[in-house]
Amino acid sequence: MAAKILYFVVTLCILILLYYGASYATPYKAAELPVTFIDRNISFHIAFAYIYISFYLLFLNAIIRSEKTNSLLCAISIILNTLIASFIFYFFPTRMPAAIYSNEEHTNYFLSRLVQSLDVKNNCFPSLHIANACTAAFYLAIQRKLAVKFFIGAWLILICWSVLSTGQHYFYDIIGGIFVSLISLVLIRKLIQRNNLRIWKGQQHSREPSQENDFLKETADI
Repeated sequence: MAAKILYFVVTLCILILLYYGASYATPYKAAELPVTFIDRNISFHIAFAYIYISFYLLFLNAIIRSEKTNSLLCAISIILNTLIASFIFYFFPTRMPAAIYSNEEHTNYFLSRLVQSLDVKNNCFPSLHIANACTAAFYLAIQRKLAVKFFIGAWLILICWSVLSTGQHYFYDIIGGIFVSLISLVLIRKLIQRNNLRIWKGQQHSREPSQENDFLKETADI
């Protein structure tokens, strides 16, 4: 358990450093994101601010409740998400145009003001929040019962909706975040397959299917 807590803390610290570092250090002017009809038709609701921050609970559970190997893989995948997104934030910063949500609605709630105060205005695309939520949900769902997988999937969908409803991101940001997560999972899978590491696949030179890590099974169709 101590190792898993360490994975969580170290990963969170790296995430924060890269997220804010790339966003504030960029010398480039942020481009405005286009607004879709989906963005225009989703209204603000304070309940989704709670769902928005529930990502950190999802992330914590993905680390704590997974097997130690998958906990480490989850941490590495989230760091990889952050590296990819931070590269984009630095070289291709984006910002949202004038808010289409009511400012008064947002500022009437402490939690909404807190969420907005922690955000940076020039790192909209891709949504790192969604990329990491997808990754955490994937690892948390490994080898779970169907009902649990359904619950995790529903939780992830609500988090995706929450970034729109709280005005933190637009629809394109969500799509970008999903792609970042998929890229990280594919890269991790290829790394495991290429190196055939003992920590992930049993004995170093074994090629027996029975010794494949659950991660490899779950990502077989990616």
